[in-house]
Amino acid sequence: MDLFARTDLHEADVMEIANRENRRVPPRIKGFINSTVHNYNDKEFRSDFRVTRETFNVLKDKLSPYLKRAEASTGRFQVPVEYQLLSVLWLLATPDSYRSVGSRFDMAKSTLFNCFTRIIMVLNEIAPDIIKWPTPEERQSIKRQFQNIEF
Repeated sequence: MDLFARTDLHEADVMEIANRENRRVPPRIKGFINSTVHNYNDKEFRSDFRVTRETFNVLKDKLSPYLKRAEASTGRFQVPVEYQLLSVLWLLATPDSYRSVGSRFDMAKSTLFNCFTRIIMVLNEIAPDIIKWPTPEERQSIKRQFQNIEF
């Protein structure tokens, strides 16, 4: 496409398109999940992600219907739900930056941010179905159990 032959484009539009075409993708770690995370034992998994593998799988199953979208509607490849959740859990479990987590999980910072936003929104939406607060009777029972503990 000859950008400069079109008369209906403004100079700013031409520059934006040219910059987009020349954009360099920074180097990232390829295959971290498949080559490393999938080989973690249970202790390593819990240490890095702060949840058990079982809890991770329950979360993945509950979040999947909310996070999957038709790729055809956007024309872009969708990051698998497993990768989205692992990267966001890593981000929440460590003091790492979006830059370093994105590099580790082979994602752009903006992609990681979008994953983070989507997952947090879904967790907020489904929280009432998952988090169960004790009834007044259960609270009294719990209170008595704590009072009976001897130090």
